Amino acid sequence: MGQNQKKEQAFFIKNKIINDYICLLQTTCSLKFNNVIHKILLIMRQLLLAACCSLLWVGLVNAQAISINTDGSNPDPSAILDVKSSDKGVLVPRMSTAQRTGIGAPAAGLLVFDTGTGSFWLYNGAAWTNLAAPNRIADADNDTRVQVEESPDEDAIRFDVGGTEALVVDSARNVGIGTPAPVEKLDVAGAIKIGNTGSLVPATGTIRWNDTTGDFEGFTGSQWKSRRWF
Repeated sequence: MGQNQKKEQAFFIKNKIINDYICLLQTTCSLKFNNVIHKILLIMRQLLLAACCSLLWVGLVNAQAISINTDGSNPDPSAILDVKSSDKGVLVPRMSTAQRTGIGAPAAGLLVFDTGTGSFWLYNGAAWTNLAAPNRIADADNDTRVQVEESPDEDAIRFDVGGTEALVVDSARNVGIGTPAPVEKLDVAGAIKIGNTGSLVPATGTIRWNDTTGDFEGFTGSQWKSRRWF
């Protein structure tokens, strides 16, 4: 083999090695680049999926009712939140009486559990109402009401009108009108107006006002007598 042939062969081998190296480098770079692009696409897809799920959840929360259960049932059409379980309950906020009464500007319908009284309390828009054992009948603003047990074990029925007690029946079955502590079966703080009875057979001891004679009369059991016969 001549000198020129050796040079040509060496040049050919050198060029082949360089070309092979360049091809290998290009392949490696291409693989690495493709791998990076693939990872970027995966991350973008995950972010897009999360964003879609988030938008879908917001839409469901804002536009539809929510059902929490283990059987996959849909919420009742009349409820914005439908919770169903056969072995679990719902826990509402639990707090002391001081914490409950310290809630600023409570919304009408607010419900809490008072650990001091051991009962549920509902804010009706004007006042807190104990739901444990309803002991009163009241109007919307709670100032006209019929209530029992104003004090613990009081055994009395009280009638309030416009925020003022108008009548009370105490534990001795005395009735007080205008007085909170009656001392007789009927104790009235104020004047009494007695009308003319229309009963044909009144009970003995019935008192009436006779418009004709302008006098009080009492029924003796057989006839009416004026106060001069009392």
